[in-house]
Amino acid sequence: MSQLQTTEVRQMVTLSLTFTERYELIKLYDMLLDTGINDDLSPEIESAFTKIMESN
Repeated sequence: MSQLQTTEVRQMVTLSLTFTERYELIKLYDMLLDTGINDDLSPEIESAFTKIMESN
């Protein structure tokens, strides 16, 4: 039997956020961490929040 191979395709998106929008997203992520909801987040969502927090 042959094995099915899957390939993940990643497409990058450039996003411009104001300082206030970035701040509010970081506050949202902090609330998710405080309530424990982050345990249900996918790795992709975790990665997106990490990138937002590391941006300048």
